[in-house]
Amino acid sequence: MNKIRSARIAIVLALISTQIGVSKAIAESLDPSLDVSDKDAHSSVHGPVSDQVIAEQRQNLAKNTAGKGFGPQAPRDIDSATGSNSIAFNAAPAYSQMNLCNIHFHKNAEHKGGEFTKYAGNGDGHGYLSG
Repeated sequence: MNKIRSARIAIVLALISTQIGVSKAIAESLDPSLDVSDKDAHSSVHGPVSDQVIAEQRQNLAKNTAGKGFGPQAPRDIDSATGSNSIAFNAAPAYSQMNLCNIHFHKNAEHKGGEFTKYAGNGDGHGYLSG
């Protein structure tokens, strides 16, 4: 039984690795100027940006999404009962019937929860070292 479990874990890790590689390849093919290198390599080049840079980014985001029905994803509060999406979703199928896709991790994620209560700083203006 342990060999089967180990094999399943190895397969999942391989799929995650493949997904990450595919995501990077897609991002690079869509815009070669995108820096999709590893966080450590990227963050060693870029340091934290000023509050002014963050304010400008927020202003541009508000301007570019005004009246479009969407905007920033943060902070995410799944306990909130308010919203305008009237789509009702069915229950998900059993995990054994689903395909593995889009697994990713967020360091310093902005989601509401007890484990994300410490401000991580402005970051580098490109999504790294922030939250």
